[in-house]
Amino acid sequence: MEIYNYLPSKPLRSLFPKKVITEETVINAVKGSLYPEEMHFINNSSNKRKNEFTAGRICARVALKEFGYTYFPLLIDENRAPRWPNDISGSIAHSNEYCGVAVAKKKDFPSLGFDIEMFGRLKRHLWPQILTYREQFWIRSLPNDKQDDSATLIYSAKECFYKYQYQITERWVGFEDVEIEVNFGRSEFIINLQKDIPSLGKIKTTFLGHFLYHENHVFTVIF
Repeated sequence: MEIYNYLPSKPLRSLFPKKVITEETVINAVKGSLYPEEMHFINNSSNKRKNEFTAGRICARVALKEFGYTYFPLLIDENRAPRWPNDISGSIAHSNEYCGVAVAKKKDFPSLGFDIEMFGRLKRHLWPQILTYREQFWIRSLPNDKQDDSATLIYSAKECFYKYQYQITERWVGFEDVEIEVNFGRSEFIINLQKDIPSLGKIKTTFLGHFLYHENHVFTVIF
């Protein structure tokens, strides 16, 4: 099994601390096969889904070896979330082109969140379903050429936060349950809880995230 990474840089690596292990690659550059236990989850999937799933699992396989896991089939739970080793936090994300994984020891980082989206991912007719009124108002206050990219950034930040919080709460959190504030100057975003979430925080609790624009993608992380 090998991963061929044609990326000129490591955008995901640049967003996490050193104790977080990352692997990232373009999906069509991955060679390798799933473990038999992993195959069960995509037997009836499209080729596109199989390629994305395989790339994520192989990236995870390489990353987990850094923590001594030489054979660990990465299965999924009833909510489609990866089932990491008990002492590991992790997050997987992919776009149509790119795939990445971040893993760490839970004693260092109890949870990790990572998402990646291609710009234009969130079409304008979907804004009311994903964005709060204040988020939409802020986006429409921006220059027109920045609005679509900023909507994609907020969508990605919410997806990133969902992965982060699920490892702690194992609860569903909707798009309307969090509100995002963006600081372009610091490449950061703040997640504001819009309701109490048990095991996570009360309403108005905030969490800090980081983002990076890289070519035609936006990366978002929380740790």
